[in-house]
Amino acid sequence: GHATLGAAHALWSTGRASKRRRIDFETKASGVLTCELSETGWIQMDFPADSPNVSDTIQASLPHEDELSKALGLQPGSVRHVGRGRFDILCEVEPREFDAMKPDSAKLAEFECRGVCVTTAGCGPDPSEAKRANQAAAPAKIDFRSRFFAPRAGLAEDPVTGSAHCLLAPYWAVRLGKDPNGAELVGFQASARGGIVKCRLGNGRVMLSGPATTTLEGGIYCG
Repeated sequence: GHATLGAAHALWSTGRASKRRRIDFETKASGVLTCELSETGWIQMDFPADSPNVSDTIQASLPHEDELSKALGLQPGSVRHVGRGRFDILCEVEPREFDAMKPDSAKLAEFECRGVCVTTAGCGPDPSEAKRANQAAAPAKIDFRSRFFAPRAGLAEDPVTGSAHCLLAPYWAVRLGKDPNGAELVGFQASARGGIVKCRLGNGRVMLSGPATTTLEGGIYCG
């Protein structure tokens, strides 16, 4: 997600591609990913949906809920649902447990996956966290929050993970009773930096939208 968003932003902002045209990126893992610039200035990225297999269908291939609870620094029974996508493990906790997480990177690295995506519904009871999420999403309403831990891939926590929302969007569409063909959801990734990802489902795809800002420019001189 980061690389696709950043590459499209760089091509448009430097004039190497017209802002009126779509950009197609050929990727090794996900095939062709397309980016378009919306009227609001957000970048819309077209990704394949990654609907998770939930624990009651593939229990043998998933860690036990209590193993995940321990790795997240929570009490046994804190993890409500567990699922697996193509690359990642997804687990849902209650909002209070989400705010109380103290993840153990060494324990999380023991799970055989790219990363562990922890999610919860809405903004939660913590006033400061709710305010942070709502301000970032305004005027939209937050449907779910998440955090993404990938110590096995050398990343303790990713600030904002676009690809994880290919797993999160179809999961929450079902959990919230929304039509998986056309559902629109807003996710807040509650890392220290934080970030909003808007999701729209349809035809086995997820349209992810987010903003991009240039923070540093440089040049390489050869010869």
